[in-house]
This record gives sequence, C-alpha cells and structure tokens, in this order.
Amino acid sequence: MLNNILAILIFSSTIFLGFILIVNPLKVNTKANIWLGLFNFVWSTYWLEEVLYLSGAIVVSHPFNHILRIVQYSAPFLFFVCIKSFTDPEYKLNKKSLLYIGAPYTVLIFLELFQNKKLDFIEMTYFILLCFAYILASLILLKNHKNKVQKFTSNTREVNLSWLEYIIWIVLVLIIVVSIYNFTFLDQPLNLLMNIFVFLTILSTAYYSLKQKEIFPKDIAERHETLAAISQKENEVSTNQLIPINILEEYMLKVENAIIRDELYMDTELNLSKLAKKVDLTPHQLSYVINTGFHQNFNNYINSFRIEKAKKLLSNTSLNNYSILGIAYESGFNSKTSFNLMFKKITGTTPSQYKKSCSEL
Repeated sequence: MLNNILAILIFSSTIFLGFILIVNPLKVNTKANIWLGLFNFVWSTYWLEEVLYLSGAIVVSHPFNHILRIVQYSAPFLFFVCIKSFTDPEYKLNKKSLLYIGAPYTVLIFLELFQNKKLDFIEMTYFILLCFAYILASLILLKNHKNKVQKFTSNTREVNLSWLEYIIWIVLVLIIVVSIYNFTFLDQPLNLLMNIFVFLTILSTAYYSLKQKEIFPKDIAERHETLAAISQKENEVSTNQLIPINILEEYMLKVENAIIRDELYMDTELNLSKLAKKVDLTPHQLSYVINTGFHQNFNNYINSFRIEKAKKLLSNTSLNNYSILGIAYESGFNSKTSFNLMFKKITGTTPSQYKKSCSEL
C-alpha cells in the first residue's frame, strides 16, 4: 500500500517539477531549464504504467508499451542536452549533435521494435551503457564549466553548477542500483526502498533547481561578448596580442586604480561584464588585460583584493569582536565557505590562523 502511494507521489511530483522548470518562475537559465523540465516529464513515464494500473486503466497493448519505452529511452539524451545548455547558453542542436545523439537512439528504437524477447537483455544493457556514457560526458562538461566561470565572475559558488553535479552523482548511483534490481527482478516494479531513494532524488533535484541563479549575463550582447572573451584558451590569449604593450600597461593601471578607488570588489555579484562597463573596456579587452597583464583569471584577480582587505581587518586588534563571517562580508565575500577557501588558496593559511598569528605579534 505504502509503495503504491509512493509511486503515485513520484509520478505526480516529477510531472509538477517538470512543469515548474519549464514555466521557470525565477526566469533564469531559460533554455537549460526547459530541457531539464522535458527530462523530468520523460522521467515520470517510468512510473506511468504502475499509476495507470493502480487507477484501474490496465494497459497491455504492444503499441503503447513500445511507444512508452521509446519515449523513456530519450531520457539520457535530454539530460545531456540540458547540461550542455547550462554550460553554454548559446548551444543549439545541429546536424552534428543530432548525429551523435540520434545514432545511438536509433539503435535503441530498432531493438525495441524488433519484438524479440531474446534481445531484451541486450537492449537493457545497451541502454544502461548509454546512460553511463552520457553521464560521463555531462561530468566532463561540468568540470570544464567550473574552470570557465572563474574567467568571468568573482563569485563562482552560485554559478558553478555544483548542485547539478550532485544530482548527476545521485542519478548515477540510482542507475547502478536500478540496473542491478532490474537484472535481478526483470520487469518487476521497484520495491519500497528503491522508490524511497527515487523520491528523495526528486526532492533533491527540486530543492537545488529552485535555488539556482542565472549563470551568464541575461543581456544577449553582454552574454555573447562574455562567452567570446572566455572561449579563448590562456595560451592563445598570450600569443595573440589584442592590445599593444604600452596600451596594456595603461589599461592595467586604469583597471587596478578603479577597483581600489571605488572598492568595486565589494560587489559580491561583480562579473567581467560589470567591471568592463566601469572601466570603459569591452569584456574581451578586460579579459585580455587580466589574463595577459596580471597573469590571473578574473575570479582570482578580484578575490585577491578582497583577501587584502580581509587581511587588514583580521590584523586590526580593535575588530577582535568581529566573527570570521563578519570579516568575510566586510571584505566582499557572500559566504564563509568561499572566504575560507579563497583565503587558504591565496595566503596558504586559514583566516582563523592568520588572525591568531597577528594577535601574537
């Protein structure tokens, strides 16, 4: 009884989550959330037969089962396109992408329509291997994205898609467990423990999805400039002289003076596009100045100013009553975690250790 209720909850909550993602009340990462919503709709169909059975509408027709299975097999492809759209908002499906997505999908359709029970094991194995392949590709995309965001934002914590990486790992564990279960109990519905695990996965997906922030600038022109600026590899930037050396030094001084004078680093949402407007440069020019002139990425460059401010505050004995979190906020960070990680990265010590060493002098 409880398992039946849970199956209905999983089906309805996945449908609802898909609807929320497509409607996108937060209006962030629009294209990517549409794909994520479509993935959730497809994901819900894995419980459709069970829900129909519980409602009394027993479906046994072969055409329905084949159509349903073909729809379900599109899940890993939709998930991959979703990840691709999160990491590249200008990504569009083209002939090349349809080839590497459509070719393996066509094989699955052929295996499903062949209607041979002897091929069921091969079909399931092939599908599981495809799931693993697309999950691996998604993890690679996210790893590259984490490196990419450091080139254009000073606060990577809320746009580095760590929440999506957690979901991918959860889905991976889910696939492994469900695969073992399906191979052991072929064609049997998931038991209570499996459905609890699935439902918790859906709740986690909903929680992180509804907390997400816009990753790239919303303005199309700014977004295009930002993507163009960060698309070049660092070694390419250094070899292609975008700005003459004498002008580069002038721009370096201009950028540094503006950041220090106006304390621009105190803006927790400061990004490449925002700073470029402040110093009257294009995002491409500013990226070149920071990468080639200061030999840093945007994230490290801006956070170096914040750490210098934090060091002054930590060494000020009159501010001993300030907590580490208070110092983080006063330095331009928006979380204690980000502050601790960056402070350790730049100084080689933690804020607490640095404060203690200053008080002992």
